[in-house]
Amino acid sequence: MHKLIYIMVFALSVGCGQATNSSNQDSHTATPTPTPAETESPAVTGDTATSTMESSDSLVITPLVGVGAIKFGMSTDQVIEVLGQPERMTVPMHLEYMSKGIAIMAPGDSPDTYAVSGLMFSDLFIPESSPDKVCKYKTADGIGTGSTLEDLQKAFGKPSRVQKVGPRLQVDYEAIGASFMLEKNRVIHMSFMGTRRK
Repeated sequence: MHKLIYIMVFALSVGCGQATNSSNQDSHTATPTPTPAETESPAVTGDTATSTMESSDSLVITPLVGVGAIKFGMSTDQVIEVLGQPERMTVPMHLEYMSKGIAIMAPGDSPDTYAVSGLMFSDLFIPESSPDKVCKYKTADGIGTGSTLEDLQKAFGKPSRVQKVGPRLQVDYEAIGASFMLEKNRVIHMSFMGTRRK
C-alpha cells in the first residue's frame, strides 16, 4: 500500500503541460478518386487522436483492465498510437495528457519493456488555459472526479482502507486496484493499477 500512497503523492505534485495540434487542407485542390490503399483507416495521430480520446467509450475506466482502448500491459508505443504524443513524458516513464486530466504510468527497465501499469485521473492536472476544466473519465458506475465517499461505497462497497493524508482522505479498494483522494468529500484524484493490491 506504500506504493499506492507514493503514486497519489506523486500525482498531486505533477506539473501541467499542454499540447496543440493543427492541420491545413487546400480546399481548391481537386479530390481524385481514392484507391483501395487510400481508403484504409489512417494512423491515429494529431486531431484524430484527440477525437479518439474524447469519444464516450474511450472515457470509460474499467478497473484492472484499463480505460477505453488503453489496456494495462500495453507498450508506450501502443498508447501513443491511440492517444497521440503526450504533452509531457517523465522518467520513470509517465505519459502525461494533462489537458485531459490523465497520466499513464508505464515503468520498465528499458524503453522496449515499458508497459502500462497504472492510470491516474484528476481535475488538478488540467491547466487553467485548457477549455476543459473537468476530467471526463469515469467508471461504468459513474465514478469520477466530484464523486463522494457515499458514491464510492455505493459503487464498490466497503473500502479496504480509509486514511487521512493531511487535509485529504485516501480511500483504497484493493480488490480492484483503485485508490481515491477526496477533499471536502469530493474525489479530486483517482488511481487505478493493473493488479489487485494485497
